[in-house]
Amino acid sequence: MSLIKLYQKKKSNRIEVLQTGKSVDYRTVEELFDSGREYNPSETIHSKSLAANHSAIYTLNAEDFSVQKVKAEFDVQIADYEKSITFELEKLAG
Repeated sequence: MSLIKLYQKKKSNRIEVLQTGKSVDYRTVEELFDSGREYNPSETIHSKSLAANHSAIYTLNAEDFSVQKVKAEFDVQIADYEKSITFELEKLAG
């Protein structure tokens, strides 16, 4: 599931797009990478299932909608393993 919201500050030439989402998959990491395994929508979530959250802010130029900046955060949990990743990209010229 994903949610998108748009924001524009008054008298600004920037638009911010906020995207958030949550994913859950019953498969383990090994099963996700097994190309021979078919996805079964009737399977139930268990203790080794994958769960993930993400959020990203996209900063756009309001005149031409070109991307000026992206900041994203990802959180992944698979059984006892947890990983958080944050990255930021910014347009420097042009």
